[in-house]
Amino acid sequence: MLNHTLVKHLFMPIVEYPHIKEDSPISEAFSILDKAYQEGCGFRTILVLDEENHLKGILTLRDMIRAVVPGFLKKKQSPRSGLQPYQPVDQDYPALLLIWQEDFPGKCRKEAEKTVGEVMSQIEKTVKLDDAVAKCAYLMIKHDLIVIPVVEDGKAIGVVRMVDVFKEISDIVVSA
Repeated sequence: MLNHTLVKHLFMPIVEYPHIKEDSPISEAFSILDKAYQEGCGFRTILVLDEENHLKGILTLRDMIRAVVPGFLKKKQSPRSGLQPYQPVDQDYPALLLIWQEDFPGKCRKEAEKTVGEVMSQIEKTVKLDDAVAKCAYLMIKHDLIVIPVVEDGKAIGVVRMVDVFKEISDIVVSA
């Protein structure tokens, strides 16, 4: 059944999924997700588009938080999957954190002036409307993705979310 269900049967259209232009400030992305959370939607990513709706990247909650925290709190970039090696806390960490806390809200607002394009993640994989949902499941597991953009003629038309793939697999498992 998973091989017969196509992306077009369960994808979420772009008009229903958060998206933003790459030259928008990070603060606008925070506003978009904050509004979605207030409406009961738990989106964890925002698609990043250019003026013609071509897919440019994806903005994750991690990207957004990383964009506004001070540099000394940032962990070095590493692959998403797997355990990270232990690294002891720098001796100056508590002092630096205290300095940062003096005006945390002000510093966050200042850092949120960066553009989305400066901090977004690259798109790892995309799918098309006629692809099998099994392909989505494979890509999500292999590449540790929670959403996969659906593209047509280079333009983003929606996403397949992990929850949609889970629901499809759950229906198979429970009905067995």
